[in-house]
Amino acid sequence: LVLVAPGMPAEIGKVDYDLPTEDGVAFGPPPLDWARSHFWPGCSEQDVAFYYSLLGQESPECIRDVVQARVHIDRMRISHPILTLAGEYDKLVPPHFVRELASFLGADYQFYPGRGHDIMMDARWPEVALRLENWLDQIG
Repeated sequence: LVLVAPGMPAEIGKVDYDLPTEDGVAFGPPPLDWARSHFWPGCSEQDVAFYYSLLGQESPECIRDVVQARVHIDRMRISHPILTLAGEYDKLVPPHFVRELASFLGADYQFYPGRGHDIMMDARWPEVALRLENWLDQIG
């Protein structure tokens, strides 16, 4: 199981991040500058513009589940290897939360300097893919 910039379960706790969501009202997309700094800090302006054009509105209920840590997990029911990935500039799921989740799950943890929330959309994605491949080979 590979968790890339995962939302936090209730067992870890709420990320201190207040997103204005209302019941029944779709959320987003966020302003371009906010999206660039949170999701794609290592991307070219051309890539940022393209990725931003793909954003749509999100379910406010889904956003709250992630931000407010309302989903519970039973760690004892997970028996396979787990890897967690965190980006340095991810404010939605800060690296220290991902490290705590990795500890809770008994998972491996990988930290990516200079990355935002969308780790695999960064121009340096081949480095991440290679590290994932190496991890998969190790657990084999």
